[in-house]
Amino acid sequence: MLRIFITLLLLFFSTNLFAEEIKLSCKAKHSSKDLVLEKGVKEIIFEEEFFLDISNKKLFWLSVKQNWVLNDGTKKEFHKPLVYNELTPFNLIQYTESHSRKNHLAFGNVYINDDTFSYEQFINFETIKIPIKTITIINYHVDITTLNIMKTIMTKDFNSPAINFNCVKI
Repeated sequence: MLRIFITLLLLFFSTNLFAEEIKLSCKAKHSSKDLVLEKGVKEIIFEEEFFLDISNKKLFWLSVKQNWVLNDGTKKEFHKPLVYNELTPFNLIQYTESHSRKNHLAFGNVYINDDTFSYEQFINFETIKIPIKTITIINYHVDITTLNIMKTIMTKDFNSPAINFNCVKI
């Protein structure tokens, strides 16, 4: 009887511990020691919430916020918070099989002239046919053991240092 009870407890708790669909609240900071910031800005605080579906390899933005901490200690919103109330293709960060590895899932979108492409589409993209006015590549690497996320942003003119998010389940 005790073995059955322990087995049931293990099954119940292990399914909760290793849930395949997870909501994450993630925060990161960069200071003027990490990168060159606007004049008068001491640090940038990044806050992003995600919906991660490990089994189906999907990552969605739920919200994106960025605040600047000025040299005098006051906070300033860099942009209005982006909040997504539904899981749609619009807020999907596409799975990138070529960059995923054991215990890490990679996701990314490429924005060319305001159109969205997956990383695989971009690799196979014939840029000669379309003049590229603007390009932004955003990549997310999710450590499925810790659930922490590393984000990189690249444009034609700028490569950001990695933003290392510490994430917690919500």
